[in-house]
Amino acid sequence: MKNKKIWEYIKYGILLFIIISILGFLYEQIVYFFKTKSLVKRGYLYGPWLPIYGFGSILILLTCYKLKKHPIWIFIITFASTGILEFLTGYYLYHVKNKRLWNYKGEFLNIGGYICLRSLTFFAIGGFLLIYLIDPLFKKYYNKLNDNQSTTLSISLFIIFII
Repeated sequence: MKNKKIWEYIKYGILLFIIISILGFLYEQIVYFFKTKSLVKRGYLYGPWLPIYGFGSILILLTCYKLKKHPIWIFIITFASTGILEFLTGYYLYHVKNKRLWNYKGEFLNIGGYICLRSLTFFAIGGFLLIYLIDPLFKKYYNKLNDNQSTTLSISLFIIFII
């Protein structure tokens, strides 16, 4: 019984990760279209996803899910945890992989160009949307899937993402 529950969390996490990664990709396409007046492929993976958004969503759910009755704490924890994630990811990509996928230099209150007040505020607002809107809505539809459907969907999307 415990293994079945863990497997359900894994399947749910995979699907949520993929969906939020796609939503992050779409968000960045829209933002950068208005900035540059052209469509630019964001990220370095094939496909319409940015995994930092997926990892951020899982991090937010793990750290904030039980705090639904404390929106101020959700904002603070989301702001801090996604800031740490974005800083460490940007730092790692630049210093280890020699890639700079984003640069907030010139933005208000940026740290090394890896994070800035605007992006962290957006992520905190996104954390609110995740906790109070996206996750409950996603659960509603996920719970309508039978075990075979959720397994097939999560494994298929995971394989596509890995490829």
